[in-house]
Amino acid sequence: MATTATEGGPAGAGPRRARLLLVVLAAALSAWAVGRLAAAELFSRFTAFDDAGYIMLSVRQVLEGHPLYDDVYSQYGPFYYLSRWLVLGLPGLEVTHDVTGLVTLGAWVLTSALLALGVWRMTGSLVFTVLTQLQTGVVLRRALYEPGHPNDLAAVLLAGLVVAAAGRRASRGRAVALGALVAALTLTKINVGVFAGLGVLLAAGLAAPPGPLVAALRGLLSVLAVALPLVLMRQNLDLPATFAYAISASAAVLAALLVGRTAGAGDAEAADARDETAGSAGFGGLVLGGLVVVAVTVAFVLLRGTSPGALWKAVVVDPLLFPGRIHMPTALVPGWSAALAGSGVLLVARALTGGSARAWVDDGARLLFGGAALWGAVQGAAPLLSLAAPFAWVLRAGPRPRTLLCLRETITRS
Repeated sequence: MATTATEGGPAGAGPRRARLLLVVLAAALSAWAVGRLAAAELFSRFTAFDDAGYIMLSVRQVLEGHPLYDDVYSQYGPFYYLSRWLVLGLPGLEVTHDVTGLVTLGAWVLTSALLALGVWRMTGSLVFTVLTQLQTGVVLRRALYEPGHPNDLAAVLLAGLVVAAAGRRASRGRAVALGALVAALTLTKINVGVFAGLGVLLAAGLAAPPGPLVAALRGLLSVLAVALPLVLMRQNLDLPATFAYAISASAAVLAALLVGRTAGAGDAEAADARDETAGSAGFGGLVLGGLVVVAVTVAFVLLRGTSPGALWKAVVVDPLLFPGRIHMPTALVPGWSAALAGSGVLLVARALTGGSARAWVDDGARLLFGGAALWGAVQGAAPLLSLAAPFAWVLRAGPRPRTLLCLRETITRS
C-alpha cells in the first residue's frame, strides 16, 4: 500500500522547520530592537523621585544580612528579595545603578519575548507574535522611571503565566507552573498576585467538569472577581476618577465571564483538556506549585533573621491597609464611558444573534479592541484601561475572526 505524505510526515517537515526558523529569526530581531530601545533610554534618564534608590538600598541591606521587615523597611513581598539574592547575591554582584539597570533591561526584553511566545503558542501567527513583542517593548517604557522596581519582576512572572496557560494540551506540570507563578506574584506584589490567582482559578473552574460543587465554586469566584475592584477602592469611590476606574474594571471582568461561559462549547479538544486540567489532579498541581514557592520564600527570609510576626504584618496585614494610605488612580481618557456602553451593546447583540451575524459582532469587537490596544502601545496604560479593556471579552469569543478570514479569502480568490 502506498503511503501518502501528510503534513505530519517527511513532506511537511521541511516547511515546518523553515517556518520555525523564520519565527526564531523574527523574534531575535524584535528582541534586539526592544533591547536597543530599552538600553538607549534606560541609561540616559533620571527621575526626580527616588523609588529606585530606596529599593536599591533595601536590596543591598538584605544582601548584607539585615533581617527583612524587622530592620529593613519594604512594602513589597519577600519573593522579590529572594529573586534579587538569586540574581545578585549568589554571583556576588554589587547593587549599583549600572547593575540594577542591566537587570531591568533583562526583565524588559524577557517579558516581551515571553509574551510573544505565548501569543505564538495561542495563534501560530508570525505577525501577531512580532507585533506583541514590539508593542510590549514600548509599553514597558514605564520601567525607565523606576529601574529595579518589583514591577519588573511582576511583569516577567505575568508573562510566564501567559506562556504556561497558552499550551494546547494540558498537563500536571503546567498546573504546577501556574500555581508557582501565582504564588511568586502574590509574594512580590500581593495585589497583582490576587488578581492573577483569581483569573487562574476562574479559568480552571470554567473548564472543570460540570457538577453542583463546581457550579457553586464558579459562581462564588465570579462574584468575587466582579466585586473585587469596587471593594478594594471603596474608600475612594466618591472621587470621580476612582469610581470610573473601578466601574470600568468590574464591567470588563463581568463581560469576560459572560462570554467565557459559552466559549469552547462543543469543542472536543477543549473537552479533552477539561478532563485533564480541571480535575483534582489539575487543582492539586496548582496547590503543589504554590506551596513549594511559599515554603522556599518563607524559609529564605526566616533563616536570614526575619521574625514571623514581622513577615505576617508585611505580607498580610499591611496590604489590607494600603488602599487607604496611598491613592494614585489612573485617570481614564475621555470616551471610556462610550467604550463601556459600546461593549454592552455588542454583548447584547451577540446574545441575540448566532451564526454569521454573531461572527460579525465578534469581528467588530476585535477591531475596536485592536485599535485601542495599538493606541495604548503608543500612549501608555490609560487608553488600554479606558478603551481596550471593555472589549477584552472578545479574546474569549472564539479562536479566530471568521468573517474577516472569509473576506480575505474572497479578495484573494478574486
